Amino acid sequence: MNPFEAFINMFVELLAPLKPLIASQGMGSLLILGSSLLMGLLSISVNKLIMNETLQKRYMKEFSEYKQLLEEYKLKGDKKILIKIKKKEPIIGSLSRKVFVRFIIRIALFWFIFWIFFSILYGVFGSNYAILIPFPFETPINIPIWYTICVFASNLPISKLMGVSFIPTSPEAVSSGEKHSSKT
Repeated sequence: MNPFEAFINMFVELLAPLKPLIASQGMGSLLILGSSLLMGLLSISVNKLIMNETLQKRYMKEFSEYKQLLEEYKLKGDKKILIKIKKKEPIIGSLSRKVFVRFIIRIALFWFIFWIFFSILYGVFGSNYAILIPFPFETPINIPIWYTICVFASNLPISKLMGVSFIPTSPEAVSSGEKHSSKT
């Protein structure tokens, strides 16, 4: 048995005494809801640690300035603007790599946590487990679909409250936000 399987089995064994309780479809759905909340909080915390908003805004501002220089050069064709562009290219390349690396780290950590989470769920419930969703008519659905519903219902509001954006801010949004704030 490899260390990952041992780790998963440890959690499955910890939850084994609760299996009669969580085996009911109602309690199973609540367990998955609670687990999705916990996993979402963990994921949001990792996102906050890896990419803070002020750093992301600074990067987007730099990208926006570079894009504006390119557009200005296309309109005017001024050699001074071309020199500014050439000076900014290494900076933009470096920032692009930093943003890409942080994005890949965020995705890799999320998928690792996700994989562990579902390995534990399938260890406890089995792969054929169905949940009866608590809507007007009871419809059996599988664990990944119920988990997805739970994530959208709970983690999007939590991420808003914690100020974490999973969608990168576009340079246009940053520059229009600056223009708007400078007018007020």
